[in-house]
Amino acid sequence: MGTIMNLVFILVVVALVSSSAFAEVVKLKNGSVLKGVIVEMNQTDLIIDTAEMGRVTVKRYTIEKISDNAESQPSAAGTVINVNNSNQVEQTNNQVNNQTTDSGQVKDEARRWRQGIQGRFNISQESVDFKREAEVFDYPKSYTGVNWDLIGFRSESWWAIYFEVSSQSMTQDDVDYRVGGGMVRLDWNAIKSVNGDTLSLAYFGVGFGSGSFEAETTDLNGSKTSVKFSGPRATLRLGYDYFWGKYWGLSAFAAAHRATFNKVTYQIDGIDVSDDSMDEVKANSTSFGLGLLYNIDL
Repeated sequence: MGTIMNLVFILVVVALVSSSAFAEVVKLKNGSVLKGVIVEMNQTDLIIDTAEMGRVTVKRYTIEKISDNAESQPSAAGTVINVNNSNQVEQTNNQVNNQTTDSGQVKDEARRWRQGIQGRFNISQESVDFKREAEVFDYPKSYTGVNWDLIGFRSESWWAIYFEVSSQSMTQDDVDYRVGGGMVRLDWNAIKSVNGDTLSLAYFGVGFGSGSFEAETTDLNGSKTSVKFSGPRATLRLGYDYFWGKYWGLSAFAAAHRATFNKVTYQIDGIDVSDDSMDEVKANSTSFGLGLLYNIDL
């Protein structure tokens, strides 16, 4: 008889301990309910010991409310514990817009490649060979000036598109020579990398547009006479960009060009006096440049 009474006493004690130990009820936003003892609750997580599943960790932003076990009894008022949703941490599989430090301060997200408006302004050098069939023109070969990706759109994926203009010049024997053009270029962003707050990429581009070559002289009376060749121009370009800040960076490129001049215009003091087609003149050239890029993320 004494043994039976001791066993009953032990069962009663266990029941009382169990009912008091597993006193909190955690209701999740998905409808799930966890009952047990809250071991720890920090800024991001809640750890609870349950009878069924052992120790369970849940994210605080998934919790709808926490109450004591009395709330589950219809006759008891229960006590609701504030989850403090102001500290909730949104976690998604996508890139988060902000990160919160332990002190509660918001800091900018890590740098990454975004789509944006971008341009490049490069000081450039171009070397040109002029030919018409087997005839080689004795024009200067080396020109210095600018190559300018005036404005462009860079996608967040592999491609970008730019409007490119270039103008190089040189003077020889009192004659001013200029070579250049304008075109639309499509780039493939082949290699992208992120290193802390700096970004870099290598790209390959193909462009099509128009090109021109002009020679101008000034006589003793100050009158200017010029001849201008014009026609379609194509380019292949390899480049490298390095962002050291949010809006600025360094840019370098090398390119090969092919122009076919099939139109000639003669001018005196800037006025056209003759405009005609001509036998095609080929202009094969290579160029390279170094300068700044500017960028606005969208």
